[in-house]
Amino acid sequence: MVISGVGVGICTLIYLRKQADEMRLQRKVMVRSLRAMREQGERENKTIVLQYRPRVIVRNAKAIGLGIESGSPGVCKLEFLLVNTGGSPAHIIEGSIFLLSYVAGGIDNIQFIDSPKWRFGEGELQPGERYTLTNESMTTGTVNDAEWMLYYSGEDSHRNIILMGTVWYKHDIGIIRQTGLHRVFDVKTGRFEPKKDNEEEYSD
Repeated sequence: MVISGVGVGICTLIYLRKQADEMRLQRKVMVRSLRAMREQGERENKTIVLQYRPRVIVRNAKAIGLGIESGSPGVCKLEFLLVNTGGSPAHIIEGSIFLLSYVAGGIDNIQFIDSPKWRFGEGELQPGERYTLTNESMTTGTVNDAEWMLYYSGEDSHRNIILMGTVWYKHDIGIIRQTGLHRVFDVKTGRFEPKKDNEEEYSD
């Protein structure tokens, strides 16, 4: 009877040990499955974000009140729209904008004069959202002499003003992208217009 009881006890222990081993294996399988599901979900989320990524563009860039007084520094109110035309939020990191004055006195006498840079900080644009950015005293870095006054009147083709800059922004998943500006001022409309096939005007 004692031997029989011991045999039953050993069989029970072996059975319980097997059950414990099976439970450990099942737990490992479940952990691996959950990890794989989480990784798959993260991959799918990244795919969706990349497919519907943010896309920041600049619209309606214009200079207001530029070149009014002779002998005064070239100053204007610079204004433009920042728009997210993509399908997910755009997290604005930083923007750096400046005006480049172009003076051509001949083939060997071309001057480029940079204005101080206008920097703006962080923000967020939801899909389809837009907001207006304004600098009330954007300078051209030049003084309005007689030649510049001719330019403002539309008579001087040897000078020009170019809007340049970069806006940095990122996805929800941290990918950083850029929007580049390179637009020439149109004295008739007061707007900065992009030129076709210009590599410096882009949106990643």
